[in-house]
Amino acid sequence: MIFLKTEDEIELLRQSNLLVGRTLAEVAKLVKPGVTTKELDKVAEEFIRDHGAVPTFKGFPNQYGDPFPASLCTSVNEEVVHGIPGDIVLKDGDIVSVDCGTYMNGFCGDSAYTFCVGEVDEEVRQLLKVTKEALYIGIQNAVQGKRIGDIGYAIQHYCESHSYGVVREFVGHGIGKDMHEDPQVPNYGKRGYGTLLKKGLCIAIEPMITQGDRQVIMERDGWTVRTRDRKCAAHFEHTIAVGAGEADILSSFKFIEEVYRTMTYAIRPAGPEDAAGITALRRMPGVFEQAASLPSDRPRRMEELLRQPGQGRHVLVAVSPDNTVLGLVMLTVESNPRRRHTGSLGIMVRTDCQGQGIGTALLEAVLDLADNWLMLHRVELEVYADNGDAIRLYQRFGFETEGRKREAAVKAGDYVDMLVMARLGNR
Repeated sequence: MIFLKTEDEIELLRQSNLLVGRTLAEVAKLVKPGVTTKELDKVAEEFIRDHGAVPTFKGFPNQYGDPFPASLCTSVNEEVVHGIPGDIVLKDGDIVSVDCGTYMNGFCGDSAYTFCVGEVDEEVRQLLKVTKEALYIGIQNAVQGKRIGDIGYAIQHYCESHSYGVVREFVGHGIGKDMHEDPQVPNYGKRGYGTLLKKGLCIAIEPMITQGDRQVIMERDGWTVRTRDRKCAAHFEHTIAVGAGEADILSSFKFIEEVYRTMTYAIRPAGPEDAAGITALRRMPGVFEQAASLPSDRPRRMEELLRQPGQGRHVLVAVSPDNTVLGLVMLTVESNPRRRHTGSLGIMVRTDCQGQGIGTALLEAVLDLADNWLMLHRVELEVYADNGDAIRLYQRFGFETEGRKREAAVKAGDYVDMLVMARLGNR
């Protein structure tokens, strides 16, 4: 039987699902080589109970054997779903799908995320990317007036267009006071078929996608499901409420993404694929546009600029594991022959990532480029006169103040004091 939820009930569902998102973020902090899946489960259960909730998976009955013994499902590599946490040690290059459920205020939360452990092969990363994209494509079809088959068709069509397998034996589900309610929500189907979607219907959409054959096998423990060909599988899940215009996503990955941004990042040359991320960075409140003197804030124009080799412009970006641009530094080398060994510098860092050493790392990288590769005599920059932290940082790297000037601020009619700072290179 299908139960449509009231607005108040949906808000209670949201609270439980947001706790799932925060729990998965706690797990994200621990996912690294050398950690066991049992350790992930221990931290998750403590976090759930400390926040006044109960892990719904623990003790969940099983028609094939013993009740589920843990608070998380941790499925590694070829394991698709329902992996039991234990003494399995995560290794560099693994992936682990973590499914989490909570019960709080009389309603359930349910969400899943597949994590990379260290450096993962690009082919496997692509599987994760497509599976996560398929989840949101399915959610786009979870609107009033459509049918369950529209969700499954959208997911299936997208994943199979990338030559991946779509698991048939395990599906999404309705959710509310019970973790599993009607209707079932397959990741395959026909458009226009299945249960009619109505406002207030709450369901968990969870693509389970395989790198190879879609066939799966259940292990002897009666829980763990793996791919028959032992190729990797990915699993992403959101709980949503069907809406009139668009679905309301009750769970969230934003807490995981915040952890990723603060935990680790890589610095590399910017490419056309970073255009949208750089544009988003420049538009964030608190990030000063003139800091890096990029000539455009339009993604297409930015992409064109980043495709141009040379041009005296060298852009490095700091990116998170999910390829979010956290910061950038741009070094522009003067084209005037008399000043060909001089570069001007600018740095930007996301407002929610400032104070985490990203600016320092970008500065180290670009000065290595300036000194050891471009052999610049001199590097100069401008900094807001009242930005003491930035001034002290540049002084640590040998920049000295050479003058002061007034410049128009971002908002017309306002002016700011700028310091001109410079350092001498190796030549």
